[in-house]
Amino acid sequence: QFDNNDWKKLNGTVTANSTISPNGIINADAFIESTSSTGDRALFTDPKTISSGQVITLSGYYKSNGRDLRLSCFNSPFSVGFGIYVNLVNGTILSSFSAGGGIVSSSNIKSLNNDWYYVSISGTLSTETSARFTSYLSIGNEVRYQGNGTSGIYIYGAQLNTGSVAKPYFPTTNR
Repeated sequence: QFDNNDWKKLNGTVTANSTISPNGIINADAFIESTSSTGDRALFTDPKTISSGQVITLSGYYKSNGRDLRLSCFNSPFSVGFGIYVNLVNGTILSSFSAGGGIVSSSNIKSLNNDWYYVSISGTLSTETSARFTSYLSIGNEVRYQGNGTSGIYIYGAQLNTGSVAKPYFPTTNR
């Protein structure tokens, strides 16, 4: 539920239950960009402590609503981390990147019905740090552009777990 306060919004808004998710229920949220011409458009978690060398996996279900995706895990000053850029129209990983000893160990994209994609990335950080799981709106490999106020992505079931394999999605609404 990306409209709740556990997910921080930067230069965009979330509308809950905007479209049918991969499970066939109208419970996927829309993240729509602002009209700002500067800054990133992102959904991110509170910082989580990641141990040095610990393998972590970010995963989620994404669908284009006019924009692509950058999925990443970085510390607050963006000096240690890793991520990928994903084209959500044709279902390809455009590129991966890392900084400060962050390492991408694997990334995957799986096509689902109704133009949804299951995206995952695994990696490690070189030092223990407090990092955030972030889903950015992008146009290709670019996260800073003039927003139109109507484009974005649909998102469902994003999670962070330890280990090199994405675990099945388990909603945390009542856990």
